[in-house]
Amino acid sequence: MFCRYTVVQVAKRFVFICVALIGLVSCGTVYELYAPPNSTIHRGIEGNSRVPPERQFVLPDDYRYDPMPPIIFRATKEIDPPEPWYLGKKSPNSMSTILKSDTWRVTHRIDSKFLIYSDSFQSRQKKLRQKFGSPYLFHIYIDANGVASGWALLLDHKIVVSKNGRKTILHPRANEGGDWPTVPLFARN
Repeated sequence: MFCRYTVVQVAKRFVFICVALIGLVSCGTVYELYAPPNSTIHRGIEGNSRVPPERQFVLPDDYRYDPMPPIIFRATKEIDPPEPWYLGKKSPNSMSTILKSDTWRVTHRIDSKFLIYSDSFQSRQKKLRQKFGSPYLFHIYIDANGVASGWALLLDHKIVVSKNGRKTILHPRANEGGDWPTVPLFARN
């Protein structure tokens, strides 16, 4: 009998099929490794339990706040801000000075706190970190009186396109590390 395929052709097809199957199976595994945990259920040793709000991974877009007219804040004086905290440790990177001329607009609202963002501060911070670059946009938690209580580092949607990849713990933590003064640093414009 005459065989249509040679042993080499069969081996090549077999290897291709194995690699394709491994690739398909690993997609789910890679997703589970890098995706944030479920935002409401934590699967631990004790079984399923509710995750407190300050430890839930959420999509910042769900808290977007675009009032008309926009709410604008300005610093009451030049501020040398404290470094942000990341994963329970203080960031070793220095921060740009917050200038009185910076315009900070409200971008998100979480409970009674606002997140404010400044294009001018972000561009100075980007120049300061030019050597390393950063996918983060620097926001500040403040209350309605202008008292700052910490940094929120949100991933830039232009760099991290995946919604699941931009999920973060977004909760107004009171004075991350206690480094922010408890007096109003910002005033409404």
